[in-house]
Amino acid sequence: MLTGEQVRAARALLGWSEDRLAEAASLSPDTVRLFENGQPAHYQATSDRLRRALEAAGAEFFPDNGSVSVQFGSKAREGAAPDGSNAEDD
Repeated sequence: MLTGEQVRAARALLGWSEDRLAEAASLSPDTVRLFENGQPAHYQATSDRLRRALEAAGAEFFPDNGSVSVQFGSKAREGAAPDGSNAEDD
């Protein structure tokens, strides 16, 4: 399951707002905010939706010394550049 820190890091790499991630994951912006702030009442399904949306945009999650790291992947979709140069404005 992802952590709030990993979701924030992936969003930063993609140049996405919480609202954009919420739309991509079919969640409410409040759900994304709560997840990122570490609220304990989140289910695996929320983590799965966030992960799928972020990975579809090019974020990659991988194990690193007992934790999970995130990077902008080589399989990134067009329009999801980490610097926002090709990304759709929010």
